[in-house]
Amino acid sequence: MLSFGKKLNICTHDGHFHADEVFACATLILWADKNDKKVRITRTRDSSLINKADIVVDVGGLYNEKLNRFDHHQDGFDVNRESGIPYASFGLVWKKFGRLICSNDEVIRMIDHKLVTPIDAHDNGINVSKSVFGDLQEYNLARDIVRLFRNTWDEGNKNVDNNFNQFLGVAIKIIEREIKLSLSLINGESEVLKYIEKQREPSILVLDAYLPWDRVVADFRNIYLVVYPDFMGKNWCAEVVKSDQKDYLSDRANFPVHWGGKIGNELESVSGVTGAIFCHKGLFFTVAETKESAIELAKKAIKKV
Repeated sequence: MLSFGKKLNICTHDGHFHADEVFACATLILWADKNDKKVRITRTRDSSLINKADIVVDVGGLYNEKLNRFDHHQDGFDVNRESGIPYASFGLVWKKFGRLICSNDEVIRMIDHKLVTPIDAHDNGINVSKSVFGDLQEYNLARDIVRLFRNTWDEGNKNVDNNFNQFLGVAIKIIEREIKLSLSLINGESEVLKYIEKQREPSILVLDAYLPWDRVVADFRNIYLVVYPDFMGKNWCAEVVKSDQKDYLSDRANFPVHWGGKIGNELESVSGVTGAIFCHKGLFFTVAETKESAIELAKKAIKKV
């Protein structure tokens, strides 16, 4: 247990806020809530207030984990990940407090890779991705969403702290849900592995529950499609496996071209499968009324491989 009083004083800089310090503060709030501590956040660059704080984030010119000082802007700071991406304040706070929020080491690693590292990279001016379509960019958490909560140039500097607190609430919810999602993925993927082992890595993997299968199945080259009940439990799906989850062109199979975009009776007619409901025009996903119908649709895609 860290030796803080019942009230935790956190200090970060004022002015424009960034995803870096907001998510760092969100992490600390989650830790404080778990330990029944009240939190007060002061946004300032006043050194006298900074020095009195229990925890200092993204300001103060000092990184010392034992003293709970988490700045990364100072000359001589050289704390980097193995990838070479330097830590920012979110990463420094997560490195210490993440495991105090969730004790699962794999969850800590997953969230650092998915959420923390990209935010740290952005705050340090490092690109982790590039556009393949000219100047088109994906909507970005650290760049675009944070701007929604900051004052625009014509709004002046009113309510800046209120806007900070609004985005802080979003950041808290994102971290909470990422922890929940990561734990769910770990548990769900272990169930998928059991199905794969039981069915001896079939070309069509049949799941009797709605489970997170895409990452696991990508490592098994002999599996081409997965059949599973939909989220609502009403119908059954047959979906093509992707070798690379980030590449829409890495499908291992496809449904017949003349099925694309067909629904209901029309799809039943062209596929010859009773109970066929829908085929995506991208030819990677179908829906049927029963498990047997979904398996039959999947078998017809296998014949094209």
